[in-house]
Amino acid sequence: MLRTGEIFGFWQLTLADFSIQNGTPKLSNIKSFKPGSSPKFYETHGFTKDDRKLIFSSNSDSQTVTGFDIYLMDIATGKTINLTNTPKDWDEHAQISPDGSKVIWSSSTGGRLMQNDLWIMDIDGRNKRQVTDFHTHAKSYYLGSNAFGPADASWSPDGKSLIT
Repeated sequence: MLRTGEIFGFWQLTLADFSIQNGTPKLSNIKSFKPGSSPKFYETHGFTKDDRKLIFSSNSDSQTVTGFDIYLMDIATGKTINLTNTPKDWDEHAQISPDGSKVIWSSSTGGRLMQNDLWIMDIDGRNKRQVTDFHTHAKSYYLGSNAFGPADASWSPDGKSLIT
């Protein structure tokens, strides 16, 4: 019998200092985190501009197997903030803007599972706005209506452009 989380296995977030000593990569000061009420799957997306928080996706708070949210975790305290709060939607691939003020991510909000569009919000989770709308006119963008949409996006260094 499968227990909660077993479809993806049981994961954790692992943070470590990286160095190269005598030409050999080395990890030290290794710390593990399992944020949320029922740890399941985690996918890391990076650090905030001040390196004090991690941004990641997870279905750790009693969400459905396909209900991922975007979280910020304070590294010093382990405290997490759910930025998207859409327990049945697939929210993933969050990228923080170069100035640290915005997050772009892929979400199934407003559509069906795995029919994602890009969304943007402030770093604190406020002011969520849909950026793309690939599924209203899916056939004009893709071959067929079951297309996934953009999976990921990255900011240009100046924060004025996105690539998907």
